[in-house]
Amino acid sequence: MKYLSAFSINYKKLKFRTRKALFLILPIIILISLSIIISSQVKNVQKATDESIFGEIEEENTIIKLEYQMDISPQGGNFNPFSEDNQYTDVDVETIKLINKVEDASIDYSLPITNILSDDLFEGISISFQEITMLNTNMAEMYTSEDFIYVEGEPIPIILSANNFTESYEDWDGEDQIEIDFRASRDNNGEPPGSPEDMQQNTPVKTRAIDYDKDELIGKEFTITFGGFSDIQTYEMERSEGSMLITKLTDEEIQEKEDSRASDINEYWDYSTLKEGITYTFKIVGITEYQDSRSTYIPEDFTYKLMEEYISLQLDSLKDTEIDTDLLNSTFLGATYDLTELVSSGSNFGFGRGRDISPGGSPNQMFGGEEETSTESYEIPGLIIELSEDGSEEVIGIYEDTSVFEESVKTGNVINIKINSIYDRAQVVEDLNDLGYAYQDVNDLEVFSNIQNTLDKISVGVIIAFIVLTIAVIILTMSKFVSDSTKEIGIFRAVGFTKKNILTIFLTQSLLYTAVGYIIGVIIGFLGNILASSFVANWFDNLISSTIEETFNVVNAVDHSIFTTFDIDSLAILSAILVIITIVISFIPAIKASNVSPVEAIKNE
Repeated sequence: MKYLSAFSINYKKLKFRTRKALFLILPIIILISLSIIISSQVKNVQKATDESIFGEIEEENTIIKLEYQMDISPQGGNFNPFSEDNQYTDVDVETIKLINKVEDASIDYSLPITNILSDDLFEGISISFQEITMLNTNMAEMYTSEDFIYVEGEPIPIILSANNFTESYEDWDGEDQIEIDFRASRDNNGEPPGSPEDMQQNTPVKTRAIDYDKDELIGKEFTITFGGFSDIQTYEMERSEGSMLITKLTDEEIQEKEDSRASDINEYWDYSTLKEGITYTFKIVGITEYQDSRSTYIPEDFTYKLMEEYISLQLDSLKDTEIDTDLLNSTFLGATYDLTELVSSGSNFGFGRGRDISPGGSPNQMFGGEEETSTESYEIPGLIIELSEDGSEEVIGIYEDTSVFEESVKTGNVINIKINSIYDRAQVVEDLNDLGYAYQDVNDLEVFSNIQNTLDKISVGVIIAFIVLTIAVIILTMSKFVSDSTKEIGIFRAVGFTKKNILTIFLTQSLLYTAVGYIIGVIIGFLGNILASSFVANWFDNLISSTIEETFNVVNAVDHSIFTTFDIDSLAILSAILVIITIVISFIPAIKASNVSPVEAIKNE
């Protein structure tokens, strides 16, 4: 018997016995429509939650910044089984990567480069970048959705820190000298100024933030020059007990200092070549706005090329004049290398502008730092000073292998750990502490996890309820159809229908009635989802405002059109489940019908 003939028979049944067919069609309509409405709105609430809450916190909280904290208590230190010299190493990174739910880990390592400047990021303003940090492509996902891959010949992707968007300027108020009386600068409690910011208010050298539009900056191309020398300081300072006298230098005095620096350096290096530095074109793919970070991130692959060219520039500028090792690490400063670790000098590491230590003083003095020695010293960009391997810090000479950065061991006080999801954060923190990394997580994400878990449980509950109810409806209704069709079955068997034919008729009946209920249910579910959207949107707004928003300042407004979205994925899953259940479960009453004896069926009727 052909399936088309079976469908034809059942279509006539549906047409002339509609009321009876509704015993199966109506429950299917109700199940499909309610399941679609509930699953769609649950999915919409999840999307709204991601946009209003998790979208703000996920980027930050999928990253754990593990910072080494030295415990100097009598009981001992912050025990770390893998670290040496109070710093993390590659061993720590590989150990942490083995933790379940950890996607990646890397040491927060800033490049030992001085004087990192851009003159075309903001028109007419020179910007100094403080920490140029290497970042791999995987870790870059926490800061940008754009490609973070270095391709030679193309602008290099870069992630900037908004904390570097400042400019320095001088305001002498028409004077050539300014005296700062520290005693007069004490606050109402008689305490001295507590920060460089307090001091800066009374000095001619000031800084101010630069207004910027993040959307306009993303995608912008600009240049950065690495190396070279900082501008000569335009003032001198004299300190005496309780006061400081700041004197503005004349153009002639500034030029004299410039000539002196050039003369001292030019004896051993080509000063004009070193001063040019090296320049690259970058493309902004992200901007971080964290208050506690000044890191500017560039692709890890590019850092090796940058450091090699940075060191090469210094070596190419080197003259044939032999340099006394006593001058290295004293008069001429640079990074040091003990054939294991590359360590930048204290004055340049983490500070974008290289500085010269000269009799005139330094900005560090002005803002409360220690007084500098009167010995003239100069940062030489790209200089790598080789030290003895025995830890004595004896200067061997200038290290000339330009691949030293790539080969050196990377260490640091911070490891960035990227986890799969904010919901895995608690487990990863627990595993870190089990390994001996003391990490106290101050982020309270339990409320967010509870919301997400509740929504996930509702989704699973809808599917389970749909399966159970569908099975029950098909079993009960089809069994009823079989029992009510005993005489009909007997007649079919009497005119020559085989058991297989009877089985086919009842299977196609189940599929036809279910299909009718399914189509009507989808239409009602689609319309019902639109009608329910306004009620769910209002409920969501009330829920967020009365719970999350009062505790966490991480809520964004959500477009209510999101709640009208029809969940195609859930419909596909429900459709597949319905077809499978209909075919499998309908076999039970269909087989029962095919086994009815024609003689007994007619006699019983």
